[in-house]
Amino acid sequence: MLGVVPRHICLSNDAALRMASMEYAPFAGEQAAAGYISINMVSARTAPMMRRSRHGSLEGVVRPGTVLLNLPDDGADVRWGACGMLALGIDHNAFGARLGKEIDAARLVGAACRLHRDPLLTSVMRAIWHEGETHGMSNAFIDHSVELLFARLGELSAEAPPRRRERPLSDRQMRDIEAFIQLKLADDLTVADMAALVGRDVAGFSRAFRDASGLAPYQFLTARRMDHAAALLSQGTSVTHAALAVGYSNPSKFADAFRRVRGHLPSQRRNS
Repeated sequence: MLGVVPRHICLSNDAALRMASMEYAPFAGEQAAAGYISINMVSARTAPMMRRSRHGSLEGVVRPGTVLLNLPDDGADVRWGACGMLALGIDHNAFGARLGKEIDAARLVGAACRLHRDPLLTSVMRAIWHEGETHGMSNAFIDHSVELLFARLGELSAEAPPRRRERPLSDRQMRDIEAFIQLKLADDLTVADMAALVGRDVAGFSRAFRDASGLAPYQFLTARRMDHAAALLSQGTSVTHAALAVGYSNPSKFADAFRRVRGHLPSQRRNS
């Protein structure tokens, strides 16, 4: 399901905690609410990812060590590339009852709307996996480690996201991005795909790209698509075929985009 293949699973005796090593195949679609808290750490490969839910939107590039949080009631539209994950599932009601305390998932909403590169989260996730494989998921070390994760995620949830000064894109990176766009004009190309090409998060990449080109990435992509479409139309290609060649299955939406960028309808370009 969802292009996820579990490689190894560790489970506590009361099933309140489960941890698995997972392989994620590329996927885009709907992810149902799981009913439990899920803390995931990327273990292999760099990939673009996107998640949109009622709690907010999250889009960026994940790499080994990146930690993500899914809340129990948080179904979402998702998209991700191929990567490996360590996934820790926590039945927060059962786990809280075992500890004799309430675990309030609502206070973690802020942390669920960010990608985390946090040394404490990463080291604790690795320690839980090692302990679970060696001695199982039902011991005081595991319980204390999961409490540490909740405490740290609570701190991160309350913090304002850090503002970073982005490195400028080099001339070579811009040439690579332009070549990549040219190859993918007919595909469902996203800003996250472009950011992944140069190893940046989406927000930082967008700022750096605008600084380098004067346009937001999607504006640049649309302009390149319309330039290619205009060349095709001048050669006698039909509007429908020109639309498909630059990634538009709906000719009306293509016509709107073409007029917005070029100042006239594609049919006028073909007839000129």
